[in-house]
Amino acid sequence: MANCILWDNDGTLVDTASLFRDANREALLTENIAMDTALFAKISQKQGKSILEYYAATNAMPREKLNNLYEVRQKKYIKMLQNGTIYNRAAFELIEHLKQKSIKNFIITGSTKEELLLEYSSRPDLLELFDGIVTAEDYANPKPQPDCFLYVLNRWHLLAAECVVVDDLPRGIIAAVRAGLRAVRYNPFTPKSKYRNFDRFVHSLGEFCR
Repeated sequence: MANCILWDNDGTLVDTASLFRDANREALLTENIAMDTALFAKISQKQGKSILEYYAATNAMPREKLNNLYEVRQKKYIKMLQNGTIYNRAAFELIEHLKQKSIKNFIITGSTKEELLLEYSSRPDLLELFDGIVTAEDYANPKPQPDCFLYVLNRWHLLAAECVVVDDLPRGIIAAVRAGLRAVRYNPFTPKSKYRNFDRFVHSLGEFCR
């Protein structure tokens, strides 16, 4: 077992990945563009790029209109978060167990601090379980670039060999590998994965502990 677990948040600890997907879809519909879900998975979830940028380029959309799409998406996403999120109870029970064994836990998220606080607005006590939290404001380039993981290693003086990343998306696993970290793809809200570039793939945290 590692001495430190670096937890992805969206889609791993809370079921917000689907909300973000739907916010993008609804924003594009305001321009009568039907979003391809498979393309979203490839561009956003694996490559860490913006599906709005992709459709703006393919439709020769002016920058002003693209900026408006970003505003619409953000408003829709924030509204969805305000309606509540589903917490991965098993993950938080495991984190409490790990803390009793003096194993450190960190959240590494691409969400802003504002979004993160909204996600945990009904259970702010859950954030107190973590030894540190890294949000989008803390680093330059999102996953699959390794910036977020390099930041946490430097900020808390952690050794890569003693850390394991737990993430639900390919871009997070790719970022972990690029940072020299071991990675476990744990996807509690999706039944299967076709991506195999990770150390382990588990559906339950009971498997993770073995």
